[in-house]
Amino acid sequence: MNKIAILFFTILVFFINCNFVNAMPLNRMVLSEEHLLVSDLIYNAQNKNLYLVTSNGILIVFDLSKKKIIQKIDLGGRNALYDHGVISATDDEKSILYVSFNRTLYVVDMLTNTVKNKIYLIENPDKIIVKTGSSKIWLLDTSLGVLGSVDDVLSNSSKKDSIKYLKFVKRPQEVFFDSKLSRLYLIDSKAKFIYILNGNDKIISTIDYREEIKNIESMNKVFNSVVDGNDSEIVISQLKSFNKEKLFALDEESHKLYIPLNESTLVFNLITNAFEKRFKNLPPSKKLIVSGGKIYLLFEAGNTGNHALAVIDESRGKLIDLTVLGNIKNIALDKENRKIFALTEYIKLKPEYLITADLSENFLNKKSFLNQFDKLIVELDQLIVSNKDIRMLKLYKNISPAIEKIKLIRKSKEKDLSCTPLIGNYIKDDIKHYIKRFITPCVSGDDSTKPCLDYYRVKDLVLFLEAIVAVDFNQNNVSDICEIK
Repeated sequence: MNKIAILFFTILVFFINCNFVNAMPLNRMVLSEEHLLVSDLIYNAQNKNLYLVTSNGILIVFDLSKKKIIQKIDLGGRNALYDHGVISATDDEKSILYVSFNRTLYVVDMLTNTVKNKIYLIENPDKIIVKTGSSKIWLLDTSLGVLGSVDDVLSNSSKKDSIKYLKFVKRPQEVFFDSKLSRLYLIDSKAKFIYILNGNDKIISTIDYREEIKNIESMNKVFNSVVDGNDSEIVISQLKSFNKEKLFALDEESHKLYIPLNESTLVFNLITNAFEKRFKNLPPSKKLIVSGGKIYLLFEAGNTGNHALAVIDESRGKLIDLTVLGNIKNIALDKENRKIFALTEYIKLKPEYLITADLSENFLNKKSFLNQFDKLIVELDQLIVSNKDIRMLKLYKNISPAIEKIKLIRKSKEKDLSCTPLIGNYIKDDIKHYIKRFITPCVSGDDSTKPCLDYYRVKDLVLFLEAIVAVDFNQNNVSDICEIK
């Protein structure tokens, strides 16, 4: 019986890995069968390793070439408390990693993977800002409304005055350091000011962007293309997201600062100290990375638990790639090799995955993107005919009509305006309705029988299908999910 259960689990994992065919090349591998409690994910360009910072004070070093964990560094000791506010930052030039854990700042050499120093804090900061190539950092605490400065992280950490607080700041929300310009940019989003400081914490300029906000027009509710607008404004087609976070970003290569508002994202040029074009309708994101004029936006695809990754070329005003990655918790970028690394959220009875997305070829391939939708429909159909459990058969009997209707819609040659919402309604109102009412065939939390595994797989497939529909291109347009057969 155990051998049969293992066989079915192996087949299930095979199906999961084979059906993630997206617009951009993806690689998906099991990182751990157990929950690692990862709070932050960092990529080091020098040794090309991934660093996983956990909420229980463990620093995990993952070798990408060997595809395995090569070292674990215990920062807090065996009696360390869980700290879900753990954060980190890196100095890529010096290959130094800074980790704030349980009111202690750890300075880690990523070439030797050793802790070089500890700095004791009053409380954990919200962000660590690094002056690249030096031993200086800044610590942002938004709750207290203060910005601390540490001139030498390798000096004696027992000194009480090792952290100096900047007195002029009222309510800083975000801080960035541009290493090439050697300037610190502090954003007071409440008063709508940008303070520009030199590397020695002296204010050299103040930018008032209240007038810029007044000039923003009300958001258009209907979009007829993926990207629309003019030289001063780029409108991104509606990408549904229920995540309400607003994330700032800095692109050091183009020297541009991105400031999110309720309906728009302002783009501030650090060279000219002036605002450029603005983006409207960028969805609230879980992660926003800007590099080389490209915006990498990780956002929740509808209310599904799955996350989509959009790649936007700012210079051309184009959405150049879009794919559904799955249930993602952390994301990191390899700028040199143009790769994105992502960790899946831990779900009971399932391993954690490391997903690598290759961005070396940026092109919008809708046919490839929608191919995953059709493959998942086929897998769902196969599950229906392969299971003989009487309880599952009843579930399949209820959801089969909706699946057949979706298959007919995808095969239809008619371009129906209601195609995308129609498929979405079949998934949400028909299939999910019966799954929600269904009594699970799993007798316990660790049940590995075929009915139980199939039941969880059906739920995952349906949520993934809904996520794909949620990020369909050209919403409210004729050219929707039914465009390509």
